[in-house]
Amino acid sequence: MLIVSTFLVFGFLTNRAGHIEHGQAAVIFPFIALEVAGSGESAEQILSDAATSLVTADLDKSAARDLIEEAVRRSLWWDFGFIVAYSQLIFLLAPALGRRLGTTVWSSVGAFIGWSGLVAGSLDVVENVALFQVLGDTALDSWAQVAAVASWGKWLLVAVAISYGMAGLTRLATRLLK
Repeated sequence: MLIVSTFLVFGFLTNRAGHIEHGQAAVIFPFIALEVAGSGESAEQILSDAATSLVTADLDKSAARDLIEEAVRRSLWWDFGFIVAYSQLIFLLAPALGRRLGTTVWSSVGAFIGWSGLVAGSLDVVENVALFQVLGDTALDSWAQVAAVASWGKWLLVAVAISYGMAGLTRLATRLLK
């Protein structure tokens, strides 16, 4: 429950940091699409599409692009707080759940998943650094690929941790209801 709450709170903050308004135009930037773009061309298209949606009579595409990039950078900085929170929660709660379930298998898997939370956080940091480089137009294709690989790895580990947590909590609830 704590992990889900943390995701919601920091997800909201990160999303708000990426919310861009100018006059009547507004866009919420598709961060996950940028994370997994995988190529400089795709990343550039995502940034360009977002900028196009902000263009108005008093804001040209170049200025809109600057606003988009500023919002993405701000969101990436917010994400570092989220990384610390979710990786530590997984690291602490998965082994605790495994011990509470009382079997060697659940305990061992919980310990492994706890450590995988720290690996997911590390991958998230790599992803953010790569996205900062993408925004700076530094070796766009290479950094977009690094961001995508790190992002997919992070999401896989987080999905496994959430699945373990849900399965473990279901098992605990079933045990309590008997």
